[in-house]
Amino acid sequence: MFAGAFGVDANGNLSGELDFTNYPFEGTGTAGDDSGLPIAGTCTNSATPNQGTLTFTFVNDPFLSGTTFNYRFVLQQGGSGPPRGQLVEPGDMNTSFGTISGTGVFVATAPDAVLNGDYAFGLVDIDPQGTGLGSQVGAAGRFTYSNGNLSAGIADINDGGTVAANAPVSGAKTAFPTDLYSRISVDLTIGGQHVPMSIYVNSSGGGFAIGQIYPNTATKGLAGFISPQANAGSYNNGSLNAPFVFSAGGAPAPLYTGSSYTTSSDTTLGLASGFNSGAGTFNLQFDQVSGGVANLNQSATATYSVASNGRATVSYTSGGNTVNYVYYLDNSNDGFILGESSSAAEFGFFQPQAPGPFATSTINGTFASATFLPMVPASPNLATEITLNNGSISARTPTGALSGTYTVAPSGRGTASVNLPVLGGNDLVLYVIGPGSVALMGSDNTTADAITFMHF
Repeated sequence: MFAGAFGVDANGNLSGELDFTNYPFEGTGTAGDDSGLPIAGTCTNSATPNQGTLTFTFVNDPFLSGTTFNYRFVLQQGGSGPPRGQLVEPGDMNTSFGTISGTGVFVATAPDAVLNGDYAFGLVDIDPQGTGLGSQVGAAGRFTYSNGNLSAGIADINDGGTVAANAPVSGAKTAFPTDLYSRISVDLTIGGQHVPMSIYVNSSGGGFAIGQIYPNTATKGLAGFISPQANAGSYNNGSLNAPFVFSAGGAPAPLYTGSSYTTSSDTTLGLASGFNSGAGTFNLQFDQVSGGVANLNQSATATYSVASNGRATVSYTSGGNTVNYVYYLDNSNDGFILGESSSAAEFGFFQPQAPGPFATSTINGTFASATFLPMVPASPNLATEITLNNGSISARTPTGALSGTYTVAPSGRGTASVNLPVLGGNDLVLYVIGPGSVALMGSDNTTADAITFMHF
């Protein structure tokens, strides 16, 4: 897992710094140290507008100098806020644990960006070493940060099925100064576990975080997002009051047995609506691919309770099983999700849906699209621009031209079929977040499913 900052000059020369968790490397520059590792590289634009490649090479480090990572990127062209985009690492780095691949996002920032105020966070990592079983690790929570001190912190952690709920979070900024890249180091304790962490602050007021959990047996990584939390201290059941689209993905243990990967992805995409804050209930429409089996267009009634700090518990029954999630709100109908029912430790987001009704033509346009968090090594990676036009899908991908069809119902749920298995299969399900934002998920029976987000 990596987090960092970089700049590119007019000639495509790249410089910056990166932090990483200790898997698969050991050495300097791990998260929470005094500085990130310096990198150099190149940015090359492709013949297709708004796409290209980034090359990161570690320099001036006794352990990693010369190690190179290659990423494909796609830029978002619309929306508000600073320039941003999505990227994927296509799996070109081999280690003793196999081939590494990954996905991520980037956003423009200023050198003097700082943290100050109330924040919600969501962090995740897949731990292929661990105790030999391997598992996904997820955490979500909130804290207040002021003058280098952290207060009013609380979080939930799911470490391969071992859940620490409503755990206290405390800590402070280390003595190391904020550097040129708006990186700060904090020393946290989450539920009694030591978590040194580096945070790269961006111009949106939040940042990207990366850290390591130091339990008694094995060091595990966490990386993810920090976002400003509005209306801190004043949340209640009425803070969930309008439709939102939610997504979550994980991988049940055992992920890695010491010789092979043995598990399958667990992905869910859906829509929440029909809120009754007094009764603490809302309606769910969702699609899920779990254990290689697709369960599509399901419905359920969820119960929920929102605390004043923005922590919400959500529970519903599916297939005779009780499913429990914790939500951490960073605003009304918006925030981070963590599953607490199983070792899959599903991690994800929920985002407010624009007012409907929707139609196939609602999402006409060209979108930046990239997969998020490959749950298992076989999960596909994709970063490209996808054009939707009145039910027709087209795109260029590294494996060839993508084409297909889609339809959208008034609720914003849609289905699609494409000629390439870009999300684990040829059939897809989608949920419209708004005219310029769509979430998609593979909907075939597969053990390597994937979720992607599309934005103007």
